[in-house]
Amino acid sequence: MVRAVVGVLQQSARYQSVSTGLLRSARGLWVGLTAVAFCVGLFVVIWGLSLPSFREIALLGIPFLALGFISARLARNVGRSAPQSPSNEASAA
Repeated sequence: MVRAVVGVLQQSARYQSVSTGLLRSARGLWVGLTAVAFCVGLFVVIWGLSLPSFREIALLGIPFLALGFISARLARNVGRSAPQSPSNEASAA
């Protein structure tokens, strides 16, 4: 009985380390998407506003800016839900 409990605890600890790594990777992807979306959005808006006869092109940058805002919120939420490692918990106290 004790061996089964110890086995389950060890297995859950392994899964926790894997899930922590996946959450960190997911946060990195969201941050990257945020940076790319904001850069593309700003470029398209500025480029569109600099064209004298086709200023409507600047409107095409708005979806990219919206995507950047949404992905920034998701990156922040993923960062909050990631379990802290014991070294981070000790420094936070």
